[in-house]
Amino acid sequence: KKVHAKARVVRRKAAEKRAAVEVCMAEAAAVRQTEEASVVLMAAGVDVEPVQAVAAVSVKPDASCEEVEAAVVAVEQVEAKLEEEGKPEAAKAARAAAAKAKVAVMKKAEAEAQEVSVEVHQDVGAAGAACAEVEAGLEASGDVELAAQVGAVVSCVEGMEGGEVTAEELDVAVGKAESAAVKLELAGKKPEAKAMDEVAGKLRKAKKVHAKARVARRKAAKKEAEVDVVESKAAAAQEAEERSEEHTSE
Repeated sequence: KKVHAKARVVRRKAAEKRAAVEVCMAEAAAVRQTEEASVVLMAAGVDVEPVQAVAAVSVKPDASCEEVEAAVVAVEQVEAKLEEEGKPEAAKAARAAAAKAKVAVMKKAEAEAQEVSVEVHQDVGAAGAACAEVEAGLEASGDVELAAQVGAVVSCVEGMEGGEVTAEELDVAVGKAESAAVKLELAGKKPEAKAMDEVAGKLRKAKKVHAKARVARRKAAKKEAEVDVVESKAAAAQEAEERSEEHTSE
């Protein structure tokens, strides 16, 4: 069981690293696209500052999704203005830059969700390890009944290590840990009671992080949906452009 738990931790860490690499790749692609867009916009006599701002924030190490999104909105406004002014090529360049930046935002949001998810499992794992230590100590001293009480918490925590942790599971685990702490206190096992109080604290922290993870996952899903919309619009625009060229050639 412990080997499987370690393997899951390794897989989650690997997923976290892959997500970080994808963020770097998406940001690099966004920067390249903004450079290409800048050339087109300059040739059309358009201010390139909004597009260059996207590149600047994309390479900023601690830039938040919100910062990148604000820069993207400015580029989308430029695109809309260029369409109104009848500058389709410049508008297309701005649109492409905004699209790549949106992909970078999506990847950043996914990486943040993955990072918080790993933190939840780390907190749960730490609680489980501390709990197992208390259980082993009680068994060694012959306190079978109290060891079984703590063992129930261990089983509860181990059950969460198999997949996605839920808020309900964390609530149950906190309740069991608190109950075990009270029984240990009443039995005069103060060090063990304190240890189980700390376990309950670790699980409460995991629940708070779990709530953050849920928000982060919703945010990532929203960004993915936005990218889907942008890509669909781009495909439709490309198709319309190709049809227009066909009619012109006829």
